[in-house]
Amino acid sequence: MRRRFHQWLAPGLCVVALTSAHPTFAQNPASQATPQSVPVLPGDVGAPSPGAGTGAGIPGQGGAAPASAGTPENANGSDSAADGTSPLTQPGADPAGTGVLNEGPDVTAFTGLGGTVGDTGNGFFGMIGDGSPTSRVRTFARPGNVPSPPGIPNPGVPPTPPRIPRVGTNAVAILPSIQQLKISENQSPRPQDRIYFSFNSFNDVNGTLNDRFGSQFSGVNIYRYVLGLEKTFFEGRGSAGLRIPIHNLSSQSTLPGFGGTSTSAGDLAAIFKYAFWDDRDAGNLMSAGLMVSMPTGPGNFAGAKGFVSPRNTALTPFIGYVFSRGDFYLQGFTSLEVPLDQNEATILYNDLGVGYFVYKAAEPGQFLSAIAPTFEVHVNTPLNNRGFYNIQDLTTNTYDAVNLTSGCNFILGGRGVLTLGVVTPVTGPRPFDIESVAQFNLRF
Repeated sequence: MRRRFHQWLAPGLCVVALTSAHPTFAQNPASQATPQSVPVLPGDVGAPSPGAGTGAGIPGQGGAAPASAGTPENANGSDSAADGTSPLTQPGADPAGTGVLNEGPDVTAFTGLGGTVGDTGNGFFGMIGDGSPTSRVRTFARPGNVPSPPGIPNPGVPPTPPRIPRVGTNAVAILPSIQQLKISENQSPRPQDRIYFSFNSFNDVNGTLNDRFGSQFSGVNIYRYVLGLEKTFFEGRGSAGLRIPIHNLSSQSTLPGFGGTSTSAGDLAAIFKYAFWDDRDAGNLMSAGLMVSMPTGPGNFAGAKGFVSPRNTALTPFIGYVFSRGDFYLQGFTSLEVPLDQNEATILYNDLGVGYFVYKAAEPGQFLSAIAPTFEVHVNTPLNNRGFYNIQDLTTNTYDAVNLTSGCNFILGGRGVLTLGVVTPVTGPRPFDIESVAQFNLRF
């Protein structure tokens, strides 16, 4: 009998040590499989000396031996636990002696974003976004016909009045104004501690409208770089952040002095966010906040000649939400952009995204911790100043747009998130041909 206990005790103690040091158990203590208690016999290494303590639980020392679930021989004389399972099949056991422990059913995959998927993993990805559809119309006054000098009048024939100079329709320019960023662009409804960077490439901006009106501009491409910071407060329920874009514009034009490449900073935006309902165990959240866009950028978009941009303060109240179920998650924003200039359009934005974890690292410390593809739908609805086909009315310059975004999130090194995406407009007139997106977030 004593020899059987010695043969079982050594691997049992190894199992206990390995279980307590296993990184998955250290990450999520709630999911630890409790090692079974092992009685220590007198004379064994590390056993208490006879007479030490009360001797409870040691045969012959004033106490009865406990019938532990993991002992080789229980009170009923069997090698099984009270629930009928063998201790060799319990979580943390190593029946084959290979060093690979059995994983219990409660072991939760590690996401590398401050916890497990069940509590804080889902919802930390920011939405990719789609860019603002707002554009501007500008008419360059250029005489089409010059009046001829009066000739010698004929007797009895009234003189012909001179023709009034008119503006040729080929002097119209549909100019881009992707000046104010939407709340859904590289933002999560969940408050976070992070610094982030975004790159957006808009190809052939307003190409459809430029062709329709015979514009003097073509090949308009915009490259936008965004730097941002977000810091939480109120134990992570609220956050405040700043972000600023840098625009680079290149275009071709037949008008003298126009076209070429130019770069400048855009409008600074401040974002305030608060989660009024946060169920971290389920990964669900609802938040509300306000984004304030301030006219800190130049009057010309990207500093380009002739590309006039609106200079006004815009207030954007919003509601955000995140809902998770298993490896699926859904998040979105509903926001209303209200410019303080009545000549600018008030736009309702509805942004919805879904994602799915196709890969999760089993342990922390791996460089690639998780992969989650995502798909988003963005509906942009102007509530006033609608339309785009009357070039004489410069206030009717905004139109409905629906854009589809597809991409993928990669969690790197536990704290970094790399996101790649593509945005495709599906309604006309198309604000751009295609948009490419790259984002990186670093949590601290």
